[in-house]
Amino acid sequence: MTEERPRPQYGEYASPEDQAQAMGTPLEPVLPPPVAGERIESTVAPDSVIPKPRPWDRIVTTALIAIGTFAVLTYFPTFATMGETFSQAFTIAGYGDFESESLANSVGAVLNVVMSVFFIGSVVLAIRALRAGRRAFWIPLSAGIVFVLIVIIATVVVMTGDPAFQAYLEKMR
Repeated sequence: MTEERPRPQYGEYASPEDQAQAMGTPLEPVLPPPVAGERIESTVAPDSVIPKPRPWDRIVTTALIAIGTFAVLTYFPTFATMGETFSQAFTIAGYGDFESESLANSVGAVLNVVMSVFFIGSVVLAIRALRAGRRAFWIPLSAGIVFVLIVIIATVVVMTGDPAFQAYLEKMR
């Protein structure tokens, strides 16, 4: 009772062992299915992606951190005396006497705290990103942009809340 079937093509019905022997490669052993709670150790190293170095990113990030350091050192005393700064600016601009010095000094103190948190946070995050091989230039850049927007909003609030400035605007109508 032999079946008449067509002669197989080369390797068509070969077992994995026969294929490995014909190719001259060792057959990889088949592992039994894992048992619940059993730890399986891998003999093959996982394919890890090694990030490409980006020298321009390191340079730009370092430059932005240096600019941020200069800005913090420059603006810290300015924000600490924000009431006096507004008084001088109002006198020079001819708006009258600035009457909201306590509000301006409080806003300046808050801006100093926010600036310090943004600066320290962006430096820490940028260094971690650089060490991990990820792009980091956007971290101090975006922190600076967001802080500038906060300063603009705070300045507008302090200026428009001052009675002398409001009187000047009424006079200009």
